[in-house]
Amino acid sequence: MNNKVTRNIEKHLLDALRDKENEIDLEIKRYEKLEKKIYDDNDEELEFIKNKRLQELKNKHNENLNLLKKGHGIYKEILSEKEFFEICKNSKNINAEKSPFLCERLKIWCIPTLMLIQNGQTEHSIIGFDELGGDNFSEQTLINVLKKWKLIDSREAED
Repeated sequence: MNNKVTRNIEKHLLDALRDKENEIDLEIKRYEKLEKKIYDDNDEELEFIKNKRLQELKNKHNENLNLLKKGHGIYKEILSEKEFFEICKNSKNINAEKSPFLCERLKIWCIPTLMLIQNGQTEHSIIGFDELGGDNFSEQTLINVLKKWKLIDSREAED
């Protein structure tokens, strides 16, 4: 009789364990479905973000190409006032020593002076190199000053 009771207890324990195992398996399947749904949703969101950023980069690249076609980012020495007024929309660099009239108009009294001009308006004048930290300033220092005066876009400078 003792064996019969023991077998009966074992059977009930095994049945209870199987039922619990089935419950756990169902719970695992629910979590797997939920996990798959989360990853699928994230994949779509990541793809959307990736495509949006790619389009932004393409637009910025096209904008930069258009600016290059207009002469932006190119250094050209302007030797006369007449030449300055003819091409001032394309280039904003002048040689102060050879253009005394413009120096007077732009109030350039010290060489070097970097006039920061945007949309035809003088935003700021960098007189000498003091604002840039002295004669041996870095390109990054110049970029930071131009960013400060909003003459270049911060994101553009990082790209």
